[in-house]
Amino acid sequence: EDMCLYAEQVAIIRTRYKKVVMCIARDDPPKDVSLFLRVANMFKDEGVAFVWVGNKSEYNGSDNTFFIGTVPMGYRLLTYADVFVLMSHFEGLPMSIIEAMSMRKPIVASDVGGISELLNGENGFAVKNDADEFAEKIRFLLDNPKRYDSMSHNARLMYEKYFTVNQMVSSYNDIYNEIARNNE
Repeated sequence: EDMCLYAEQVAIIRTRYKKVVMCIARDDPPKDVSLFLRVANMFKDEGVAFVWVGNKSEYNGSDNTFFIGTVPMGYRLLTYADVFVLMSHFEGLPMSIIEAMSMRKPIVASDVGGISELLNGENGFAVKNDADEFAEKIRFLLDNPKRYDSMSHNARLMYEKYFTVNQMVSSYNDIYNEIARNNE
């Protein structure tokens, strides 16, 4: 029921803008909301909405920025996104990026932690925490539909290759079998 309200809110944003760039993350450190706001401001006259899902605080940004709040199973809102972004000062291996890949979303994220292991330039980009770099890569994705489709497809392929339940069970089984062989 609540998901319907959030989905309706994002669907309305989707109808008002040509493209939607979405971040799904809590808004406390290490996440960088100020970088998100700076990048969004660079697109304010281009018909691109920037939507943050998972915030607990309110923020003032350009007219094209929207903070939806905490949403149970927020990844389902990725249906309305064109590009997924994650601005952060440190990470491990972010589940939100894996969820975005499962939904065929190309990604632009901070080059911290394990993010560069997920993004290979064919499914998205790991970039330094610089508004110009983020904006350049977002435009690169949005300005060419053929390239966008290819990167969306590659995001899903990466997910299927490494992150489905069956693939993860198989990988753990391989590790277990190797340990068992080494202990014989």
